[in-house]
Amino acid sequence: MMKTERVHCEPKGLNPRAIPLGRIADQYFWEVTMFLKKKSRVVPALLLAAMLSVSGFSGCGQTGGESAAPSQPASQAASSAPSSAAEAEPAEAGVTFPLAEPITLSAYVQVPPYMSLILQTFNDNHVFQQREKDTNIHFDFVTTELSVLLASDSLPDVFIEFKNYPGGSEKAVADNVLVALNDYMEYAPNYSKIMAEHPDIAKELVTDTGTITGFGTVQLGDEVPWYGPTINQNLLDELGLTMPETIDEWYDVLTAFKNAGVEQPLNPSATWGWKVGFEYAVFTGAYDVSYNFYNENGTAKYGPVEPGFKEFLTTFNKWYSEGLIDPDFVTPDATAMQAQAMNRQIGAMPYSYNLEEISAPENGAQFVAAPNPTLERGGQLHLRNSNFHNKRVDSFAISTRNKYVPETVAWVDYAYSDEGYLLYNYGIEGESWNWVDGPANEFEQTMLPQSLRGLNKHAVLDFSGAVNPGGLQDSELRHVYTLHTTVGSLRTPYNAFPEEYAQASAVWAKAGDDWYMPAIAHTADEAASNSAVFTDIETFVEESVIQFIIGTKDLSEFDAYVQQVKAMGLDTVLENKQAALDRYANR
Repeated sequence: MMKTERVHCEPKGLNPRAIPLGRIADQYFWEVTMFLKKKSRVVPALLLAAMLSVSGFSGCGQTGGESAAPSQPASQAASSAPSSAAEAEPAEAGVTFPLAEPITLSAYVQVPPYMSLILQTFNDNHVFQQREKDTNIHFDFVTTELSVLLASDSLPDVFIEFKNYPGGSEKAVADNVLVALNDYMEYAPNYSKIMAEHPDIAKELVTDTGTITGFGTVQLGDEVPWYGPTINQNLLDELGLTMPETIDEWYDVLTAFKNAGVEQPLNPSATWGWKVGFEYAVFTGAYDVSYNFYNENGTAKYGPVEPGFKEFLTTFNKWYSEGLIDPDFVTPDATAMQAQAMNRQIGAMPYSYNLEEISAPENGAQFVAAPNPTLERGGQLHLRNSNFHNKRVDSFAISTRNKYVPETVAWVDYAYSDEGYLLYNYGIEGESWNWVDGPANEFEQTMLPQSLRGLNKHAVLDFSGAVNPGGLQDSELRHVYTLHTTVGSLRTPYNAFPEEYAQASAVWAKAGDDWYMPAIAHTADEAASNSAVFTDIETFVEESVIQFIIGTKDLSEFDAYVQQVKAMGLDTVLENKQAALDRYANR
């Protein structure tokens, strides 16, 4: 019998990413690797959503970025949706479920490589089975590569996660591949209600022209960071040091670590790539820049050419030259880094909130979250790890081949209702979860949609009653009994969110994220223009940043480096980013 597991949710404003669950491809494969290596452990929250998403990452865990499908003006989205719950029509407006006659829809889906370890097909998932009973709609899943399907003109009825279409999803509508859903929103009162009540979210669910090209996986709350600087608290305590808050204080602490014999006072790399911590502005944020594009009060900027980035490089060059930074930070080894952290060879490093992976309390290695550093105590930060509300752009799109568009829209809209929220996140009541009466703290209460909250009532995952002949772990059973994050309202991306994860996120959340790049979308011409030059720019910038830090390129050459980047076409890329950002602002 498996243990009962209390389901936690984020504190207000906390949305552990559905992996985020957004860089994103690298993160996805890193987390899958960690899952396969640690099947005996409860899967970390970050990985949880990735495992339950049918096609990995498409828009989360990012400091800024572009949706694979452009999204719409809040004013237009709101105008086509009910303005309040009272005005919303029944969830099956114009469609009565179960249908009098069964129908079958073909559904394109990308199956994660590890899914065969748990399910033979998504039709073995209990949520899909329950929805088929409730609606009389059956899905036949198609796993052929999307490019092959499009080239053969053999479209499925629906796409579970439509992405990477040349020109974006709006172009797919123009190409008669996808159905524009604006005229079908009467069949989606729950989704329409979300768009009407959350105009900031609505901007991410539509294109620049206001077209609704599919249903996204929506996180209603603002998400606090799941990634940031961490430090070995045991070392601080042993050396009589306080938690560093400023860049100067970090220098003093790292110097003390070095003098105490710590081999790597700071390893600035993430376990899946050295640039990740830079992109998430773990240290660059102190200088009001990131390694990526960002949005400074409506102006698109590229961090690596800004004056603040030179200040950051000057700091890191000094730290590197004094032996405070791991000399091999450019080629991180995830397994080695975790072992080094647990063996006290690393004093500080950027990491996610599942800090038990790098901690060994019995060995004097207890890593905790550290505040994102500022230049002055109490200084304001504008950049950190941040995520979009829409976790999966067009998680569920409908093709022009589909003969049952109203029925399909009504089917997917259920996922955005209170009942659908519970089914998708927890499964079938009495099978994998139950209501529990008793005191519940705010952390647990905020798990549920407002209308489902009670003073002494909350949901608890309980797999003890589930049939489990294969001896699966709780984290694996969630694949069978829930369908978290594929579509629908993603109120709580962690099915089991430990208190220590919330504590780490709360530390990093003290930094602002108002300069992150929103989910902008480029036109086909802009995308082609960017791709023609930006790969070479990225390569040159990456090489130069490393050289500036390790000292093989003198910082006196920074201005010449900036001019070279601009000569390679950066100004054109920034013009395209600005145009996309302006369109996003006007959605």
